[in-house]
Amino acid sequence: MGVRRAFSSLLHYMLPKKRPAEGVVVEGNSSSCDPESALKKPRISCVISSGTKENTSGCSSNKVVSNNTNGNASSSSVGERSVTEMAFDDGNPHDIDEDLHSRQLAVYGRETMRRLFASNVLVSGIQGLGAEIAKNLILAGVKSVTLHDEGQVQLWDLSSNFIFSESDVGKNRAFASVQKLQELNNAVVVSSLTTKLTKEKLSDFQAVVFTNTSLEDALEFNDYCHNHQPPIAFIRTEVRGLFGYVFCDFGPEFTVFDVDGEEPHTGIIASISNDNPALISCVDDERLEFQDGDLVVFSEVQGMTELNDDKPRKISSARPYSFTLDEDTTNFGPYGRGGIVTQVKPPKILNFKTLREAIMDPGDFLLSDFSKFDRPPLLHLAFQALDKFRSDLARFPLAGSEDDAQRLISIATNLNESNGNVKLDDINPKLLQQLSHGARAELNPMAAMFGGIVGQEVVKACSGKFHPLYQFFYFDSLESLPTEPLDPSDLKPLNTRYDAQISVFGQKFQKKLEDAKVFLVGSGALGCEFLKNLALMGVACTEQGKLTVTDDDVIEKSNLSRQFLFRDWNIGQAKSTVAAAAATSINPQLRVEALQNRVGPETENVFDDTFWENLSVVINALDNVNARLYVDQRCLYFQKPLLESGTLGAKCNTQMVIPHLTENYGASRDPPEKQAPMCTLHSFPHNIDHCLTWARSEFEGLLEKTPAEVNAYLSNPSEYTSAQTNAGDAQARDNLERILECLDRESCETFEDCIAWARLKFEEYFANRVKQLIFTFPEDALTSSGAPFWSAPKRFPCPLQFSSTDPSHLHFIMAASMLRAETFGIPIPDWVKHPKKLSEAVHKVMVPCFQPRKDAKIVTDEKATSLSSSASIDDAAVIDELISKLECSRKNLPPGFRMKPIQFEKDDDTNYHMDLIAALANMRARNYCIPEVDKLKAKFIAGRIIPAIATTTAMATGLVCLELYKVLDGGHKLEDYRNTFANLALPLFSIAEPVPPKVIKHNDLSWTVWDRWVIKDNPTLRELIQWLADKGLNAYSISCGSCLLFNSMFPRHKERMDQKVVDLARDVAKMEIPPYRRHLDVVVACDDDNDEDVDIPLYLFRSSGSYILYALSSSPLCSNNIRYTARFFSIATLILTMSIDGDSLYFEPDFVLYTKTSSAAMATVRMIDIAVNFTDSMFKGIYNGKQYHMGDIQAVLKRAWSAGVERIIVTGGSLEESKEALAIAETDARLFCTVGVHPTRCKEFEDSGDPEKHLQDLLTLAKEGKEKGKVVAIGECGLDYDRLHFCPSDIQKKYFEKQFELAYTMKLPMFLHMRAASQDFCDILQRNKDRFVAGVAHSFTGSAEDCDKLLSFSNVFIGINGCSLKTAENLEVVKGIPVERMMIETDSPYCDIKNTHAGIRYVKSSWPSKKKDKHDQECLVKGRNEPCLVRQVLEVVAGTKGIADIDQLSQTLYHNTCRFELIHVTVNVFRVFFPHDLDSAAEALLASGREDL
Repeated sequence: MGVRRAFSSLLHYMLPKKRPAEGVVVEGNSSSCDPESALKKPRISCVISSGTKENTSGCSSNKVVSNNTNGNASSSSVGERSVTEMAFDDGNPHDIDEDLHSRQLAVYGRETMRRLFASNVLVSGIQGLGAEIAKNLILAGVKSVTLHDEGQVQLWDLSSNFIFSESDVGKNRAFASVQKLQELNNAVVVSSLTTKLTKEKLSDFQAVVFTNTSLEDALEFNDYCHNHQPPIAFIRTEVRGLFGYVFCDFGPEFTVFDVDGEEPHTGIIASISNDNPALISCVDDERLEFQDGDLVVFSEVQGMTELNDDKPRKISSARPYSFTLDEDTTNFGPYGRGGIVTQVKPPKILNFKTLREAIMDPGDFLLSDFSKFDRPPLLHLAFQALDKFRSDLARFPLAGSEDDAQRLISIATNLNESNGNVKLDDINPKLLQQLSHGARAELNPMAAMFGGIVGQEVVKACSGKFHPLYQFFYFDSLESLPTEPLDPSDLKPLNTRYDAQISVFGQKFQKKLEDAKVFLVGSGALGCEFLKNLALMGVACTEQGKLTVTDDDVIEKSNLSRQFLFRDWNIGQAKSTVAAAAATSINPQLRVEALQNRVGPETENVFDDTFWENLSVVINALDNVNARLYVDQRCLYFQKPLLESGTLGAKCNTQMVIPHLTENYGASRDPPEKQAPMCTLHSFPHNIDHCLTWARSEFEGLLEKTPAEVNAYLSNPSEYTSAQTNAGDAQARDNLERILECLDRESCETFEDCIAWARLKFEEYFANRVKQLIFTFPEDALTSSGAPFWSAPKRFPCPLQFSSTDPSHLHFIMAASMLRAETFGIPIPDWVKHPKKLSEAVHKVMVPCFQPRKDAKIVTDEKATSLSSSASIDDAAVIDELISKLECSRKNLPPGFRMKPIQFEKDDDTNYHMDLIAALANMRARNYCIPEVDKLKAKFIAGRIIPAIATTTAMATGLVCLELYKVLDGGHKLEDYRNTFANLALPLFSIAEPVPPKVIKHNDLSWTVWDRWVIKDNPTLRELIQWLADKGLNAYSISCGSCLLFNSMFPRHKERMDQKVVDLARDVAKMEIPPYRRHLDVVVACDDDNDEDVDIPLYLFRSSGSYILYALSSSPLCSNNIRYTARFFSIATLILTMSIDGDSLYFEPDFVLYTKTSSAAMATVRMIDIAVNFTDSMFKGIYNGKQYHMGDIQAVLKRAWSAGVERIIVTGGSLEESKEALAIAETDARLFCTVGVHPTRCKEFEDSGDPEKHLQDLLTLAKEGKEKGKVVAIGECGLDYDRLHFCPSDIQKKYFEKQFELAYTMKLPMFLHMRAASQDFCDILQRNKDRFVAGVAHSFTGSAEDCDKLLSFSNVFIGINGCSLKTAENLEVVKGIPVERMMIETDSPYCDIKNTHAGIRYVKSSWPSKKKDKHDQECLVKGRNEPCLVRQVLEVVAGTKGIADIDQLSQTLYHNTCRFELIHVTVNVFRVFFPHDLDSAAEALLASGREDL
């Protein structure tokens, strides 16, 4: 540890304090790098540990934290330093422009950046490759870059060098490059060297790169660099046509301080054994990423404190949640609790060979393309032959010259023969011929790719960050050549800027490039590189060609470190406009149009059908998945190639989407990111990410959402309060409370008020909340199972005591008060930034004492998705009171008062947004003894900054442009294309063929998502259905845009069979085709003879010259709001959309489709689903023991609420299941549950060993749940004689009767189950009729006689679901059940209404569904029932009973479930499930039913 501190201190003094700001052009032998002023960075041979460890285990559990972790500075010693400077003073020099380099800092860190700032680099050879390397290094921010080249600019160079223009022809390359490269970063000294380079001159540099030097010179220079003290990093690289290589030599002993750039892996310890070796188990919060042989250190371990010595220890037997420690802990203290285990990343020493040695003994080559295992040795030989050719003839082979090609082959043959035992069996003359033809050409894509790779190697050499390339890397892209044989005459130069490219691809292919129509989506980092590449390649450079680029973003300072077409004077301007103008300056022939439109459904009038149909190719340069998916969908729809790429720090990937050859981008999806549970973020954080996520949430709540709610109220008070009254739920109450708090109790009129608000927020967040938490859960608290509550990963917190001498505390007050003042429009005084004056103002604030509440409820359930309280019986009254108080507060406001919501902006360090978020997070971290972070680290996490560096971007775009050659040629096969994943940090290159599209087979037909079926003319509906039937496909549903055209279950639709499909679309759907569209979308859902859905191709036919596309089962649902979903999906049920009138959705009278936009259509329908089995594995994505998709209860609930379901009762069928049901119910105010044991599971009483205790456990659980307002019934209990194989009848009867004790004690109704046991069931009910207040026999499937028996009990209701509506007999029984004795349910995931059920004819609503293996959150799972479908039960009940007013029916059933019931001739009030929930409709119904009530 001492070594690290000493070295860091030394490095601080070694680095320059002020960086030069202008370039220098030096002629002759001079150098801009004065040996006296440019300090030579010594080679580092000492070992640097992975990071300083902080012992944070000393957070006392019973003391208030008042220490200042940044040093206690009294106000008198502060001097002139600002509060911010004091708060974030980490003792390091602030010499990095964090606004400019924020994304790069996220990859490299400060230490690496400072080493770069001290590094001088030479780049020799400023053609295309040299220019790319220099660009990347200047953007990275090295101290200086010296450009060396003795040659003159030729027209030939313009094929690959973005710096040169035709006016530069004849000038020295290095001299002509300085000014434009200097513009990239004024903090880097850029200079030129135009005369012959001597080896002694190399001593001025830390790294030297040679891109166009002879082998003889390279050997001489490398020997010098290798033997120099300290060694000079030497890199030789070349690109020759479609071939390239890199060689690295960083000296005899090079230290790599961080081999991969990844954060050290960590784990939270759960237990440690006293064994030899010791077994360490970790909590299952996250999988461990350790590997056998890793070194780890321990911290914060309580009990076995011997491990907290910061000593690296080796591990073995690494598993997902445990590992073995190779140490004897037998005599260590017993493990208590807590502890963090952290990976140690030791430095690595690499022993490089010289170039002279490595040529003869290259060792292992870095492989990139696994289809070319034998290629690197062959290219190693080929480039040696090319070096000899160049040495012998003082030139490169000529393009198209067979003599030169044969001479190169001959040289290679001789070299191979002289290699003895390592000679190759086949030297591949054809490959050597291709190398010969393109040897003089530097192609832009190759230069871009290798420029990124080599630039990164220089960064490694200067910093020790990431593992160097060791030592040869060879690459070729011969697949990019045209598929048609090239005529040598076609390769001859035309005296144009494209001659180098023509020498490889030929004149005819160059014309294809120039005539291409390209759509580039995005002009950020990737977009800038693509624009440069396309301009140099000559893409879209004729009247026939066109390049369209769009980006709706503007340029910010942080963009300048990698988006190289922008300059500081462009900040604030549109990215696409500036980038397009810069690309035109690179190649004036480029025909480019710059737009500022986002690509999405809302801009389909801009990017219309004609636009898409005319494109040659689409290139994505996007930074978000949703936009990528939309563009992918459009390319799939219009059958256009899509070239996709993305970067993340040193990693990048490219994906080719080629019509009919590859799968589309959306065919595969990454798993969703794991999110911390809500309770963890709010009460139990255990890492800084949790603290920062919470901090950003609080920022947005306090400064954006609440002011926005205030303004919404003030804009139209009556409408706003009316909406909240109608909602009448906990959310409405919360909204009103926040508004009142903002305008009344916490209203601010002066800046001093803002300071007081900030001081009280500090007390609330970091003292009072923690005091309440540890009062509710003291340090010795136990869980219900008897385990310590504060066990890993929970950390016991300590409240903070505010101190004005703590800069971090003052910084929170400053940032919070300034932003609070901004929301109220209060001027901010300058004195707030001065610690002494701010302290004086804070001391005037009166802070009330805090007393913990005994009844405080703190959410501890990790499954909870909300911290909002459940709906309360008093909500309506409280809401009325809040509205009254708000009216009073509003009258006291100045006329026209509005607040200013603040939207979080991470990249403006003057706005104090990140100051507040960092302060919030760090104070919270201090509460929980979590290591704090500086503002930059906080910005990375809270701002969700994507790490980015120029080198990776350049490499990715180069790889994509190599594929672009293939796309525009048009004749390549799947095996010619390449997808890439690369990690420059390792380095790793994984290049492989793309995945072909999934082939769907049906009978003797097969197709993919790219295929289309074509039918001529305009068929009738009958002809279309017959056409499909001839292929063995049954079309059961056809819809257009917003309307159902045909469904096989509706008899009246058969009247449409002889109408033309186009006419139906126009007449029934009333579709008006916008001028920017050429077709209508019709969705057809098909199944086969086995009722299995079949994904069929798009169906295309022409009618009157217009295109009509029929998206058969694989097309997106089409409505204005959900027009283009994330990806194409299969249709498992009727796929319809709605006619649209404004924001409302209307439907054909006989059929309704509900989507996420249709909740308004259900506003008057109120439903409660009294039976949902959310504990069933199907809702976790598991079917018959196999996982098909992630759990989706939240998506299921969202559909239910939208459908008009207001409450759901989650069924408990056993003790454990009841616990789970209660846990689920606690996640949403609208969820409730039952507690009981299902008749088929009553053996669990006996199996428990103590039936009475088991019953008592059920009672305890019921009490707990009732107190929480969640348990509303005892059950599911009863008798089931259909399944006696699960539990004998005698046991069922015994424990059915026992559970009446629970109902009697708890005064709760019963949730009953009766199947084939009506006599025994009713006998038991009769015996216990006075022991339960009410009950419902759910999922009733019995006879009319059974029904009458149940109805004879005045307090028993009957539950109806899909199983109750199967047969005509069932419907007759239902018809006879009085509506006032009925409830509805789904019993999901079971008991859905199927097409074969008698009740199906009354169903008017449906939802899109998909098979479980094609799960989509927006669709139901086919064959799995869910709560939204209780609407169908309501419809069948209405149809069966002939009730036209479905709204009134729903109100009656809702009333039955919730409140009171009028029975017979006297008024008997029975508590059913929600007796407290009174409404006017129920009151009116009661009154109308009994006038004398």
